[in-house]
Amino acid sequence: ILIKRIVSCIFILRRQETLLDKISEKINSFIAKMDYETASYGMIKNPPNAWNYIVFSRDRLQRSDKSPNDFNRKYRIVLVHEDCVPEGDELALMKAMKEIPRLNLAKEDIIYDYAVNPKTKNVVEMAVLTFAETIKGYEVK
Repeated sequence: ILIKRIVSCIFILRRQETLLDKISEKINSFIAKMDYETASYGMIKNPPNAWNYIVFSRDRLQRSDKSPNDFNRKYRIVLVHEDCVPEGDELALMKAMKEIPRLNLAKEDIIYDYAVNPKTKNVVEMAVLTFAETIKGYEVK
């Protein structure tokens, strides 16, 4: 009887696939066709010599303008590429992300940012895309 209880507890504690997991899977299938390294969540501790990679994270949870019980969870996906992000990669990424249920392109501009890779001294361009998940009917008491 004790063994059965432990097994049932383990089953209950198993984590459900989150939207972040789905984003990661979709990005990894996207980069298999492109010139990027493996996708990572949050910050990269040891970036590769050539800064051609994608990072993503949750950005914020924002109350919707339409209803006090609706929210938008924002996700940020950043294409990082030495020299410049190849033209059209942003659009290809948007198309890939559109396949994920409940995830939509946010009504925010794509932001381009720049840095210098200290290892190669090359300019690095970053395209920051924001996506949103709508959460309806969540009552905050």
